Amino acid sequence: MSKYGLILVLLLAKTLAQEDPEPIFKAVGETLDMFFCFGVDYIVVYRINEGEKLLLWNSSALVSPPDDYKNRIKSFNTHYELLGFQFTNLKLSDAGVYLRECWLEGNLTNQHTNYLYVCDEEIPSQELFLQNGGAVVDCDIGYSEHDNTSVKWFREVYPGYKTTLFLDTEKLQETLEEELKVVIQVQDKGFSLYISEAGLEQNQNFFCLVIKRGQCKHFKNIQLPESNKPEMQSVYFAVGEKAVLSCMSEHLNQQQKYWQTPDGEVSATTPLSQMFISKSEGNKDNSLVIPSITHNHSGEYTCLSQLVEAEYHITVCSELVSDNVHLYIGEKVILDCTLPKDEPVNILWYRQLYHMEIELLYDSEDPSINLPDDIMDRTHISDSNASLILMGFKEKDSGAYWCVVLLDSNIQDIDESLENDDEEDDDGIEDYTEEDNTETCIIKRVTQLKIQSKNPRRSNEDFSQNPQTEPESSPVPYAIIGGVFGILILGLVVLFVVKVKAKKRALHSRRAEHRTQKKDPAVSAPLVSL
Repeated sequence: MSKYGLILVLLLAKTLAQEDPEPIFKAVGETLDMFFCFGVDYIVVYRINEGEKLLLWNSSALVSPPDDYKNRIKSFNTHYELLGFQFTNLKLSDAGVYLRECWLEGNLTNQHTNYLYVCDEEIPSQELFLQNGGAVVDCDIGYSEHDNTSVKWFREVYPGYKTTLFLDTEKLQETLEEELKVVIQVQDKGFSLYISEAGLEQNQNFFCLVIKRGQCKHFKNIQLPESNKPEMQSVYFAVGEKAVLSCMSEHLNQQQKYWQTPDGEVSATTPLSQMFISKSEGNKDNSLVIPSITHNHSGEYTCLSQLVEAEYHITVCSELVSDNVHLYIGEKVILDCTLPKDEPVNILWYRQLYHMEIELLYDSEDPSINLPDDIMDRTHISDSNASLILMGFKEKDSGAYWCVVLLDSNIQDIDESLENDDEEDDDGIEDYTEEDNTETCIIKRVTQLKIQSKNPRRSNEDFSQNPQTEPESSPVPYAIIGGVFGILILGLVVLFVVKVKAKKRALHSRRAEHRTQKKDPAVSAPLVSL
């Protein structure tokens, strides 16, 4: 080996020593897209064999790859200026260390190493089943009785999402990292692990490989189920309302559960104050109860038991309006939503039927949300005032319905920034943070819809006094009112005609009398003496 070759090998060894190859798991026959570089001129890929670099691909030159790799590798560009390397039709012999280099204007900008594991097959992913405050995971225990067989365990460490090896039974029957020995118990010669609740806090994704006589038989991905990775729920409470945030769990140790709130930590032993934990029967639900909401309760609430079990974001509404409406089967009801004048708002409609979870029915800013199937053909939202109109009321429709009116507090700021656009530079855009994007709840209007038992003695007149409902109209009252109105009109017409005729007769009488006086001189001329 030449002097320069020796220097290159030493530099390469130093590089690999500083960076452990990140593992990649693939099955025979699959395609691997990897080794991405951003905003570079070209990419170079090597395979490392016992410290020697074997050039596989250089996207800047017409370099023919080794015979075993011909027609199986190529580079490609994406729409996001990413330059990548594609490896197709993988073989068991492709397993090993690969080095990727990114080059820009003749300078090396970045390099990264990976260890590619190629196995006979991939076993379908497995979900972690929690029990007794932890989880048991296995990697095909049947292989534990085979000779010359070992297992490798990897974990994806949060929040960096880097995959690292923590157990290799070919070398050692215990974990390679000291901090894991107190949270992971090795069972069945390493083919099974018990991971405590504390061990799952930052390690929620695991990989295992079964190796027999140096060849990978299969690999499997083991992860927490999606139900254990809750999404943040937005909830709205008005000032003075009672809030109950549920935290249900079937598996984890309830004694260790607590809530993280804007006012600090709240646990089962926290003294009663403005919020406390209420345990349900069976100790499966440790709900956080806030007896009376104030504006100070706005913020994030997280239910924890080592793992995150529930997350909420409370937005406090300034005003609460409550209605109670009793309906007969088949009736139509219009639920109003109080809107401000000349204010751009977002309208949300929710419902909670008895013994069911809260459902979002409508979001004026998200047209993709559909009404539930049971009311889709009977319900619509008014375009003019955002009222919810429910037709053909059924007994199962009974429950709470409420609208939330939100005003984006940034609208005014955005308008002002547009007016002063000439006075600002581009740095103002970079200063914007997600924390600034808050929402203001103007009002929450809740209506309780309840079924009303039929009462044959109840009159239509009594029922029509409920302004929230629209009962079926009868033509009889309108006919009576129309008849009375017609009689009044006719009476007025007759009276008018009679008066007109009377006036005409009086006028004719006066005219006749006047003519008679003109014809009789004794009557019309004065007496004259002779």
